[in-house]
Amino acid sequence: MSTIDLNQQIQGHHLDLKITPTETSKEEESRLRREEAQSAHDRWKSTIAFAALVLAAFGIAGIAAYMLLGQNSSADDKKWGASILTALFTGAVGYMTGQKAGQAAK
Repeated sequence: MSTIDLNQQIQGHHLDLKITPTETSKEEESRLRREEAQSAHDRWKSTIAFAALVLAAFGIAGIAAYMLLGQNSSADDKKWGASILTALFTGAVGYMTGQKAGQAAK
């Protein structure tokens, strides 16, 4: 029987060797159900976080608008309200343009 020098065979090549056990159909079904449940949970968690962020932003925008447009607001309060509304608007535009740029890159 002749011997094969594996080091000589892979010269100039990249070799990946992966040994994985075979997955039965029941194990595959279980893994897929688990992955689907985790994915649904992650989407739900992201939706809840986004909704909370939007509600908080609208609440802050409402307070800032009240300070900006209020009859009893001082000049400092109006500056504060204008600054907060500007920051919220800029953040919203940045978020929307960032989303579109991310989708275009995919």
